[in-house]
Amino acid sequence: MTILKDTLDQLKTKYNTDNNFKNDFKNLIKKKIEDDNRIRQNLKESCKNIVEYFEGKKSISGIETIALIYAERNMYYHNGEDARMGMKKYKNRQFLIRTLTTGFYKHILLLATMIIKKGYDEKMKINNYGR
Repeated sequence: MTILKDTLDQLKTKYNTDNNFKNDFKNLIKKKIEDDNRIRQNLKESCKNIVEYFEGKKSISGIETIALIYAERNMYYHNGEDARMGMKKYKNRQFLIRTLTTGFYKHILLLATMIIKKGYDEKMKINNYGR
């Protein structure tokens, strides 16, 4: 889960150093996720926990990143998406999506690598015992 937590930590740094991003992110979570009746409660809670983590009020595991990515997907799929999607500054939206996308890709690549390695190790183990 390190990659997922690292992704949130990149967003946290931006959140705590850029008031425009902070306001836009809080607005996105509140108006586009928490107030949307179509988004499941557990996703809403995970996204709300991200804001609390950014503000030093809560610790997280990193899986909240997946919740935020999934909530983003739901907003896009069910609502359509405009350029800013609840954020006043388009550059903040770009940063958020780019950071989440990069973190998600890295996480998936790590999982795929682990699965392939496990399969390879098991095959080698079987072959060595068969001799």
